[in-house]
Amino acid sequence: MHRCLPILLALLCLAATAMGEDAFFSCQGKKLTIEQLHDFDVAPGGKYIVGVEPMEALDGVVTSFEKAFDTRATSKMFALGMFVAELNQQQIAWLLMNKQVQYVECDGVVSMVVRP
Repeated sequence: MHRCLPILLALLCLAATAMGEDAFFSCQGKKLTIEQLHDFDVAPGGKYIVGVEPMEALDGVVTSFEKAFDTRATSKMFALGMFVAELNQQQIAWLLMNKQVQYVECDGVVSMVVRP
């Protein structure tokens, strides 16, 4: 069951995006829009899952991300339309502005603090 958890979470996110929601950032039980993300400080270097729709757009999104930030995705899951990467707040915001990105969510424990 433990190994299935990431896949189940991904499927839940895909189902939510199929209902027409805007791209969102999810971490520590919070679901934020790009506008709300600016009220938080996200610790750099955390691992995140990025969901892309349509799935066929994954390679293009990853390529443009890697070129824009001179970095690499750590994993690409073409069958699920998602990739994993270590991201900072600027990269998360950039991804959320891409119309083909449906969500960015924490993959494991990531620190996030509300700005005063």
